Amino acid sequence: MNVVIRNIKKRDYEQVKELFVDLVCKMAEYRPLRRKEPLPEYKDWYFQKALSSVKRGTGQIGIAEGEGVIVGCIYGCVEDQTKDELLEYKKITLGHIHDVYIKDEYRGQGIGKKLFRFIEDFLKSKACDYIQLAVPAKNIRPQKLYQELGYEDDRVEMLKNIRETP
Repeated sequence: MNVVIRNIKKRDYEQVKELFVDLVCKMAEYRPLRRKEPLPEYKDWYFQKALSSVKRGTGQIGIAEGEGVIVGCIYGCVEDQTKDELLEYKKITLGHIHDVYIKDEYRGQGIGKKLFRFIEDFLKSKACDYIQLAVPAKNIRPQKLYQELGYEDDRVEMLKNIRETP
C-alpha cells in the first residue's frame, strides 16, 4: 500500500480522535494505571489540547493515509522548560513525541519510520536540541523501532502495586 504522510486537516479530526482513544486503550494492556477505556470526555479534551499546540505553531499532528484511509498518526510538540526545571537541567529546546499510533493491520510496513521522519523534520525546524518520548517497558516492538531510529534509553520508571485490587 502506498502511504502518504501529511499534516492533519479538519476533515481528519474525528478519525484522529478515535486513533488517540485506540492508543489509550492499547496502552492499558501495558500500564496498570491506565483505564481500559478513557472517560467519554477524554476524546475531545485531549484532541483540543494537541490541536491548540498545532494552532500556536509549537506542535504538529501527522497523518498516515493510504488509499483514502487514515491508518496512523503522530503528535509531537516543543515543550518549554519551567523555571523549576531550569534550576536542575540545561537550557535546551526539547521536542516531545506524545503519541504515535498505527492500526494493527498496517504495522510492519515502514509507516512508523515515515511518521517519525515527518515529526522529526518539524521538531528540527523548531530548533529542538533533543526529542523525548516515553514507551511502556513491556511494549517491546516499538522500542526496537525507536532504537533503530537513534533513540536511546534515558531513564527507567518503576511501579509497585502495594494494595490488592479486586
